Amino acid sequence: LLAALAPDHHDVTLIDENVEDIDFDRLGRADLVCLTGMSIQGRRLIEILEEVKSRGVMAVVGGPMATVEPEVLEGLADVIFVGEADETWPQFLSDWEQGCHKSRYEQQQKTDVTKLPLPRIDLLKTNRYMFGSLQISRGCPFTCEFCDIIVTFGRRPRLKASEQVLAELD
Repeated sequence: LLAALAPDHHDVTLIDENVEDIDFDRLGRADLVCLTGMSIQGRRLIEILEEVKSRGVMAVVGGPMATVEPEVLEGLADVIFVGEADETWPQFLSDWEQGCHKSRYEQQQKTDVTKLPLPRIDLLKTNRYMFGSLQISRGCPFTCEFCDIIVTFGRRPRLKASEQVLAELD
């Protein structure tokens, strides 16, 4: 989704460690490496951040762990995104291009998911996945003690429009 929010003049590559190994030499030639992960993946996320930083590449991190435990990632990442990033990601890219980005971005309002573009599914190596999934909503009204979804997405469910879901399925 964030790739879809990046201006067209950016060349975006998606690497999913679930289906391919990371080529750190290739990452070392990137202008910017962006990472995401859940707290359960924290040790690996930190390993990757340390390797990217050792190669002198700017590192950005967001997602569940960055939202729930940003302090763990401070000093490892050049930029941390807390919460949803549908508005702050394009702002960061603009700031970065102008050489004046901040070290932390935090979107104040929850995203209106009916205004989101189609995700860049074309960046996935779809032949390596057994099945796929769609994000048709954000937020959860429940208070499960083991879950951090409400920290990132809030308690009020927000649904994509039927037309969006059908377009993603297509």
